[in-house]
Amino acid sequence: MLKRDLLKIILVTSFLGCLFGPLSLWADSDSDDESAAIKKVEVIKVTDLQQLGQESLQRNLPIVMMLSADGCSWCLKLEEEHFKPMLRSGEYENKALIRQFKIDDGLLVRDFDGQMVSPDEINGRYGAFVTPTIIYLDGNGSELAKKMVGMGTSHYFGSYLDVAIDESLDKLHRTTPLRAKLAKLSAQ
Repeated sequence: MLKRDLLKIILVTSFLGCLFGPLSLWADSDSDDESAAIKKVEVIKVTDLQQLGQESLQRNLPIVMMLSADGCSWCLKLEEEHFKPMLRSGEYENKALIRQFKIDDGLLVRDFDGQMVSPDEINGRYGAFVTPTIIYLDGNGSELAKKMVGMGTSHYFGSYLDVAIDESLDKLHRTTPLRAKLAKLSAQ
């Protein structure tokens, strides 16, 4: 009797597997499409700080910029584990402009004031002697929050990023009315 019940269970399970197996393959193919879409997110690499500054001023958003170098495994880890998921989530679309600046690129870049400068000059200005260094800037290139040097522990890093972004956004929004008044006065 027990053998017969066991045989029924095996037959029913096999039948259900045949019946619903193709559905699970179909569901897996959707998840493959989703993972392919996830891989397409890129952190924009900055070569024109003036243009980025103008976007920051127009949208009234802080710039969250990772100063990175080629071959920096911590930079890649930060990009993959924090910046890309932040961009994918869509939650930061109206909170910050998330960018990356290569300090070892060697090519001249346009600075916030329109002058062409070397990446070394930008690196020195913000004191990025270790990569990654994350800086929080307004549209004129002034720092809004304390920079984050290195990566530290991954566990709390996302929280530290969020706190600094919120602080930058708050500081930017508190000073915006003052900037608008100054702009009006200078236009007169």
